[in-house]
This record gives sequence, structure tokens and C-alpha cells, in this order.
Amino acid sequence: MKTIIVVLTGALLLTQMRAQTNAVMFPQLLSTNNSVLMTNAEFRTCYGNQILFKNESSYQHFSGRDLSTNVLAELHVTVSSLEEDQIKIDAAKQKFNANAAKISADERRKQAWIQNEKDHPLSMYGGDYSKENPTRKGWDGRNYHDNQSSGNFIGN
Repeated sequence: MKTIIVVLTGALLLTQMRAQTNAVMFPQLLSTNNSVLMTNAEFRTCYGNQILFKNESSYQHFSGRDLSTNVLAELHVTVSSLEEDQIKIDAAKQKFNANAAKISADERRKQAWIQNEKDHPLSMYGGDYSKENPTRKGWDGRNYHDNQSSGNFIGN
């Protein structure tokens, strides 16, 4: 009994996968004013408000607003659903760009800090850090420098 259920489930899955991969062909891809945009057009994918088609010579994409309502109905999409998808894509791009800008600002700060440390290294093992760079305060690994030109340290 379990074998029959597994076989039936597998057959059902295969028929569903086959149905999803059937190509939607348009002998004449029509615009909203019924002019021919493309011949022998095979639907490939939707991305945002754009629909991509392929024929024997090229790929072309069209806005959902440019296509006949019969074409959209055949593809089971509407102009409003395509526009909603485009809004989601635009929001995702905006979020990505904001994160990229934040990351690059953080990276610039990090690189500036690294360059500053190269230009003004800490004296970890002795030496007078305050004389090396009298404008900086900080811990050099042994002492906290008070930034006085006399080289006085707090502690030690």
C-alpha cells in the first residue's frame, strides 16, 4: 500500500513539474493596439513590470502595459501585479543600496583608522608616545598618555 502511494505521489509531482515547464508560445505577440511586437515569441520570465520573450533570433522584454490583455491573461498576470512586483524590487534595491552605503562608510572609517595607525604607530614597548604624537591620548599597551609635550604618563 505504501509503495502505491509513493508511486502515485511521484507521478503527480512529475506531471506538475512537466506542466510548469511547458512553454507558452505566441505566434504573434500583440501590443495594446494590436500591432505585432514579435513573432514566434516564447515566454521566458517576468521580472518586475517587464516580461521577457524569446524567438529564434533574439530576446526582447516588454512592459506589461505594452502588451495586449489577451497576452497577459494567457500568462496569468495583470498589469497591477507586475507593478506591485516592480515596487517590491525597487524597495529591495533601495534597501541594498542603503546597506552598501553604510558598509562602505564603515569600511572608509576602518581604512582611515588603519592608515592613521600606520602613520602614527603606538609605542607598545617603551618610548614616549606623547612625543611621537602629542595630539593623541590613549593606551599604548603599558601606559595611558596624557598628551602633554613633557612626555608625562598617568600611571607607571
